[in-house]
Amino acid sequence: KTEDMKVPLGDVAEVKYDGAAGLAIRTAASMERAGQYEKAIEGYQKAATAANDTGFVAQASHFGQTRTLAKIALQDPTRLDEAIKAVEDFRSKHADSRFHYVLLDLLGQLQMEKGNDSAAAQAFRELAAAPIGDVKLKASVWEGRLLMKASKFAEAQAKFEEVIAANAKTPGEKLRQQEALLAKGDCLVKQKKLDEAEVMFRKVIAEASPEEAELQAETCNALGDVLRAAGKPKEALLAYLEVDLAYSTQKSAHARAIYYIAILWDQVGRSDNATESREKLKRLYPDSNWVKKPPKP
Repeated sequence: KTEDMKVPLGDVAEVKYDGAAGLAIRTAASMERAGQYEKAIEGYQKAATAANDTGFVAQASHFGQTRTLAKIALQDPTRLDEAIKAVEDFRSKHADSRFHYVLLDLLGQLQMEKGNDSAAAQAFRELAAAPIGDVKLKASVWEGRLLMKASKFAEAQAKFEEVIAANAKTPGEKLRQQEALLAKGDCLVKQKKLDEAEVMFRKVIAEASPEEAELQAETCNALGDVLRAAGKPKEALLAYLEVDLAYSTQKSAHARAIYYIAILWDQVGRSDNATESREKLKRLYPDSNWVKKPPKP
């Protein structure tokens, strides 16, 4: 028996589609997770075609393209305008879609990266109005990061501490608290409080699940940055190597880690390893900005 059901958006973990279009979406999503963004966009386009470009399956396919383009733009500033337009176009065409809050999250990030802080703040305010606990907490983390960008460190830290102190009940809410700890560490770095920041980053690495690869990779890199700044090259090398060995699926973080691994191998007297790391960076990420960046300690 088939019947219509209304499910609260916060209770939806994943939607799976059958048929050729469903298979195409799953294949494209796998490419997206692997950081093969251009191939993923092609895959989502094929899924939309398989769904005759109509209905919820096609909508999910177009959302996949939009989300993937946003990920590209957050690494490549030349694509920001294109991605912002794609997000706004999707929101205009599908105002009541189940992707509403994810799109607000992406729009805020894109506008912040573009330097349109007022537009970013508006997106995060709308995100904060969501009737879903972990989405509200995520909005608070982004609002704090926006304050940090404006050098309002005390206000930013207060935002992060609100999230950290929240009564988190769901896995999503607990993840937001770990993201707030990372953000608070970044805020401490901006204030030159390196020892306190190191403690914060190590706390995230110890407490967050290893399955949260994006958070772990970002935090390991942040720890490496702090240790480099503190004049601890061997400890910093270990932090970046953790990304290389355990979280290489996080392509942006991985490229950054390899760049600093090469620099640190030189600093500890292993020029052969440094050369190998630089060759690895060029081989794996030939179009990355980290390849073009001059090697600076």
